[in-house]
Amino acid sequence: GGAKNHAVVMTDADIANEAQIGRSRCFAEMGWNYEAEDALNKVDTKNALNKRLNGLYAAAKADLL
Repeated sequence: GGAKNHAVVMTDADIANEAQIGRSRCFAEMGWNYEAEDALNKVDTKNALNKRLNGLYAAAKADLL
């Protein structure tokens, strides 16, 4: 069989969370740790993040520590 493409369905919340994680990583690269942490604090972790976003979030959080 041929390769199957699986569409990833992202909600508005997923997109907003990914944007905050990206902002956090950018701020961290500039050495703006307060802003980086603030951006991560805006990620909605009350609802389960999907597997990919959870990995991105964990990596960004670990980079700040």
